[in-house]
Amino acid sequence: RDNGAMKYIITEAAQQRALRASLVHLWLLQLQESRVIASNKEDLDGDYDDSKTSLTLDQISEECHKGVNKLLESNVSIRIDDTSAIKDLQDLGLVTLSQDGEYLEDVKHDTDANKSLENAWYKIFDQR
Repeated sequence: RDNGAMKYIITEAAQQRALRASLVHLWLLQLQESRVIASNKEDLDGDYDDSKTSLTLDQISEECHKGVNKLLESNVSIRIDDTSAIKDLQDLGLVTLSQDGEYLEDVKHDTDANKSLENAWYKIFDQR
């Protein structure tokens, strides 16, 4: 009975962790896209300025709660541990941070995201 309860708790925790990472990833993709679109509208000369789309981890922390809750379209507000979610996404290869760890450089999507997830699964099974 105790063993079954422990398995249940571990499974629930893993599901919550995956859901948290998924929501933050989706929000970051939307945020990145909106910032690129806004930046491109500002750059009438055609020069792409990457600094206008870079996000600091502080900015992510400030905006994550509202952004994820907006995605959920719920009357109940939830708190997201954005630091842990970013770390999980980084471990999965879905986000890239600057060398100093202060800026979000890239959020992978579509085929690149699928490849990163496949690589993460291969690493898990190779360790067994």
